[in-house]
Amino acid sequence: MIKMLKWIGIVLVICGSTAAGISLSRDLEKRVKQLNELRKVVVMLQGEIRYSNAPLSEAFHHVSLRIKEPFAIFLEHVAGHMEEFSGETLNDIFSQHIQEDLKYTSLLPEDLEQLKRLGESMGYLDRQMQLETMNLYLDQVNTACEEAAEHYRNKSKLYHCLGVMGGLFLAVIFI
Repeated sequence: MIKMLKWIGIVLVICGSTAAGISLSRDLEKRVKQLNELRKVVVMLQGEIRYSNAPLSEAFHHVSLRIKEPFAIFLEHVAGHMEEFSGETLNDIFSQHIQEDLKYTSLLPEDLEQLKRLGESMGYLDRQMQLETMNLYLDQVNTACEEAAEHYRNKSKLYHCLGVMGGLFLAVIFI
């Protein structure tokens, strides 16, 4: 009975560490996907501002209808908050909803900080400057996306192997 429990424990340790490795790998993949979605958001916002001359709150609302979560919720909340005319600046609204709506994403704090800086510069500029600011942000997101994809390619298999090997190492120690 004790021997069987020991083997069950060893199998659970191996499975747990393998799952941890897979989870870390999926977080990297999820970040790449979310950065790509963020890039899509910015391109769509540019289109709304450039071609339909939509005010920011309306542009946020229109884009939120065509993108995936969590960014759809984020943009919808920002648009709704802007339409309340509560006297807050776009920077404050943007920062608040980044903290509330995007805190459980796989984006790194640096990614969220860049998004906050976009909100800082969008609220008080004219249409042309907003578009230029979005172009600058788009360059930053493209760079982050390329780096994240490279990081994923380099580290994904490593995390899988380390999870399995770590579990096997612990199993050997327990034996």
